[in-house]
Amino acid sequence: MRFDNIRRLLIKFTYQLDGIEKKLQGLINKLSKTENLTLADCFTQKWKNVRPAFVLSTGRSGTLLLNRLLLLSPQAFAVHQPKPELIRVSKLAYEKIYQSPEVFEEVFRTAREELMFEAAKLQKVFI
Repeated sequence: MRFDNIRRLLIKFTYQLDGIEKKLQGLINKLSKTENLTLADCFTQKWKNVRPAFVLSTGRSGTLLLNRLLLLSPQAFAVHQPKPELIRVSKLAYEKIYQSPEVFEEVFRTAREELMFEAAKLQKVFI
């Protein structure tokens, strides 16, 4: 019984620390030097000014650890499990990408453009 209570407290504390870490990272990004860049610039340059790197996994494979290690780099704008997660769209893309690739390109761009734009303004690699 006691162990269960301690375990619950540790899990709650871990979630609180994770929330604080995310808020601090956001504050660091806000205080960082930003490039004078607009979303229109990204579209004009066809997003070539953004340097993304994507990590795909099956889950429960160490991506949170990898994300935390990447955040140690001042050049990285690493986001663990960005929202929306695109679970259904990913399955559809796997099945029908060759039938309408432009649709999936637009869905992906729309879902990630704010994050990639933020990374570009900070002159960082979006991961």
